[in-house]
Amino acid sequence: MTEHDQARDALVVLGLTALAVVASTVTADGVVPLHVDGDLIAHPTVATLGGCLGVAAVTPALVRIDVAQRRLPNVLVGVVAVAWVASIVLSLAQGDVVPAVRSLGFVVVTALAGVAVALAGGMGMGDVKLGAVLTGLVSPWGGIAALGLWGLAGASGVAWALIRTVRFRLRRAQSRVESTSVVADVPFGPCLLGAYWAVVVGRPVLAALVDGSTPS
Repeated sequence: MTEHDQARDALVVLGLTALAVVASTVTADGVVPLHVDGDLIAHPTVATLGGCLGVAAVTPALVRIDVAQRRLPNVLVGVVAVAWVASIVLSLAQGDVVPAVRSLGFVVVTALAGVAVALAGGMGMGDVKLGAVLTGLVSPWGGIAALGLWGLAGASGVAWALIRTVRFRLRRAQSRVESTSVVADVPFGPCLLGAYWAVVVGRPVLAALVDGSTPS
């Protein structure tokens, strides 16, 4: 990776980190600032912030590698998984058992469904693992957050595929040469990550839709 790529990734991580801090402190009831002089582990935004920071740290690398190589390295997906586990531990430490159990349930269900889709050839196992963990991170905000994650990811994947198909056909038409080449599979990792950050930004709206409660 060149120095330019390293600098770009660092800027993206910094930007996503700032977004994570802002988004995790905004709820349906307004801004809930972090108080360093209080009981930090019991603060309602800590679990959310921990998960967001973990995803922010690896988002640029996951996107770059998946676009270039069509793979999601286990070590990077593992960072997201560790962030999810940390968010579960923090939720339990705060006494928020229901969100923690809901998150675990969503991960298991998503993983099983993803494996079935992968066996049918519709998704890579890297996508399954990343998708399951990201679902676990957003699920404490309600089922609508999980549905939003996959809906946005699916829509962006379809849009990406359509654009690639149109561009491929235009190039083939301009070259006037018959080709049996096919459009390469769309990397789904960037779609999942983009959808995750869209859900994070829309968290206050989701919080208002889920029984008017403030998720943690």
